[in-house]
Amino acid sequence: MYTFCDVGSIDPRSFVEQEILPRVHCNHGNLSNVLAVSYTQKIYIENALKAPRGFWFYFYIDFLPSVDTKRLAESCTHLIELHDIFRTIFVSSHGQLYQAIFESLSQPLEELPSSSSIEDQFEQVCSQYMECPVTLGSPFMQFTLLREANVRTRLVLSMSHALYDGISLSLMMRDLGAFYRGEMLPKARNFSSYMEHAVAHKTEGYDYWRGLLNGSSMTTLSPEVPATTLNELPTIVDRDVPFPNLPPGVTAATLFTSACATMLAKLSGSSDVVFGRLMSARSNIPRALQSLVGPCINTLPVRVSFGNGATKDDVLTTIQRQYLDGLPYETTSLENIATHCSQWPGHMLDVQCTTQFQNIDECWLLDVPAATSRLNARHERDMPVPAGYLHIQAAPRGEQLNVNVMAGPVYSHARVLQILDEVCKALAG
Repeated sequence: MYTFCDVGSIDPRSFVEQEILPRVHCNHGNLSNVLAVSYTQKIYIENALKAPRGFWFYFYIDFLPSVDTKRLAESCTHLIELHDIFRTIFVSSHGQLYQAIFESLSQPLEELPSSSSIEDQFEQVCSQYMECPVTLGSPFMQFTLLREANVRTRLVLSMSHALYDGISLSLMMRDLGAFYRGEMLPKARNFSSYMEHAVAHKTEGYDYWRGLLNGSSMTTLSPEVPATTLNELPTIVDRDVPFPNLPPGVTAATLFTSACATMLAKLSGSSDVVFGRLMSARSNIPRALQSLVGPCINTLPVRVSFGNGATKDDVLTTIQRQYLDGLPYETTSLENIATHCSQWPGHMLDVQCTTQFQNIDECWLLDVPAATSRLNARHERDMPVPAGYLHIQAAPRGEQLNVNVMAGPVYSHARVLQILDEVCKALAG
């Protein structure tokens, strides 16, 4: 018995037997669910299929040499069994991507022989994965164990962003630590439940988004370098600035979003700007779904007008009101918003500017006595991005605010610095 979610009018048995199972290239148990992928997952999956892989991250935790590797391997297996997103295989049928969820999925911990330092082994593993595009029908995550004799042991988790978001990482560390300590965990809520909720409510916000985006166009900055069809390494610049003084009733996220809007208006020459804001998309979902593991993140449009003598306070009020008004519809995909609620040409989704205020605690600790580090990640500078990619992020760092700009190869280094300068100026002003 299969549960299907938003996959059209199909015969379940023939779809599974003829379209799904022949495309799966791994050991698996019974198929329990088939769902369409979210728009966010689609972007991450398509980039993982390229060489080098895009939006594919390499996390690691260091341990004392005395760590019980057998127990660690069992804990990784239990983690996969607990969360259905890790038992998910992505497949394509008739031009559409689907996620097939299995009751079990064999993902043994790969242990490499100790041949050099941990850092050298880690770079070698990451380079091998990066240059080899993943294939549909295969797992989108891999656990690897590295050893440096009498020095340390490193657990490497390589996976696509199509499987997780920032909140998921802290939940994963919590559960992995519990398994290692021998604790029993209750059955986890499935990511498929989140997808079913999003599909059931996807049309509710169409009137709101139509009203917001009527007559709009996505704001872009003119590229300076010819685009290629391949992913390339990004240009990344960042700066720590004093945490800005917040006007009464205004959040730091709103002030940052306003600064990005001000930058886009100045550099594009437009008084009506539209861009994307990356959100956790967990605030307005049922409480039971808010702590599940999976890629719940969503990009929603922001529209800001600088015409008719709009003041800074007007802009802040507009952005904060849009955030609150849009919360009930935060699971509506950008693809559906663009298709059903705007007059944008389809290609505009590929060149948009996105912003993110990262206020999630990134201190992902593994509560295991033998662990000697928190969960770390290979630097983003080593992750290829699409040619027109432009992402601006801010994250509190004590009394400072770190502002980070990551841009694809159509933007020169000077242009990326200019973007950063203008955002920081707007924050200070």
